Amino acid sequence: MRYVTAKSILGNFNNVNLYRGCTHGCIYCDSRSECYQVGDFEDIAVKKDAIAIFENEMFRKRNRIMVTTGSMCDPYLPLEKELQLTRKNASNHPGPILRRQHPDQKRLGFA
Repeated sequence: MRYVTAKSILGNFNNVNLYRGCTHGCIYCDSRSECYQVGDFEDIAVKKDAIAIFENEMFRKRNRIMVTTGSMCDPYLPLEKELQLTRKNASNHPGPILRRQHPDQKRLGFA
């Protein structure tokens, strides 16, 4: 895990990725493609001040928009337990969250 400076959190298609990269290693994952220039995809990049940057971007929007999260990574990576960026963001902006894993995967015996 490493911290990176981000200029923007909100993508061109109203997508939000608070993290960059993923540790799940799904073989079907399009986000691992070299065209996105992520580099070592399993080295998670955490965007510094992500919540504040996103709040500022939302404040500057003229109209209300619906955003999606989790298009380039699972928003509930294991490191989310410690950082809780997705939880903080979702509490201010409720809506759908795309996930790669079941929230109870350990309890169900899949992990």
